[in-house]
Amino acid sequence: MRIHSILLSSEKKICLYWTPKAGSSTAIKIFLNYFGFNIQEGKTMHYMRLNYEKMVQKREIPEDFDSYRKFQVVRNPYNRAISSFLYFLERVKSKNEFGDFNVFNSIFDKNYDLNNIKKLSEAFTLFLLDIKETKFTGSFGSNIYDHTQTQFVTPDLDYFLKLENLCSDIEIVNAKFNLDLKCLKYDPHSFKKVNGYSSIKSKIYSPESRKLVEELYKKDIEFFKYSF
Repeated sequence: MRIHSILLSSEKKICLYWTPKAGSSTAIKIFLNYFGFNIQEGKTMHYMRLNYEKMVQKREIPEDFDSYRKFQVVRNPYNRAISSFLYFLERVKSKNEFGDFNVFNSIFDKNYDLNNIKKLSEAFTLFLLDIKETKFTGSFGSNIYDHTQTQFVTPDLDYFLKLENLCSDIEIVNAKFNLDLKCLKYDPHSFKKVNGYSSIKSKIYSPESRKLVEELYKKDIEFFKYSF
């Protein structure tokens, strides 16, 4: 079990499974608030998560973990793939290097223009091919991009909330499990990468990239009943 992807409260007997690029910042904020943990203004949610793990959670699975209510926030894999790609580009740009991914040199220089949709679409396809061929190693460490959202789906998962319907799903969870989760709004960092993020999907996808996402995240698409 990947303890670093688990946020839990021994007092509330609640556990959140979070997955990279699946609304994790939003989910972490909601659950930390419910746990009564002080959220510092101006700090990222993953910074706050690490503080919580250090101060409260101690990165340990409690002996009575089986009795915990377990939840997960999931996201449309087609949108999640774009978010992962934009996150990758920002990491490349912030480090001012392309690491092991020399295939990008033929499409972007280090001052690439994110508004060039044609080149962005080409690079997105290459990004997905690299995931499929497990090329994401080296300077960026382990591959977070091939993580599926179904990895935490076990018989004891009580409920998965869809990011797209988060507030209404929270109402369902609160009523069903007698909780008091708040649908807190958060500005996910992925949405800042490109102006007009919500309209990017129709422009960045090609038949090839769409097929690649369907192959890579087939279980997620089918289990959580998502569509393009």
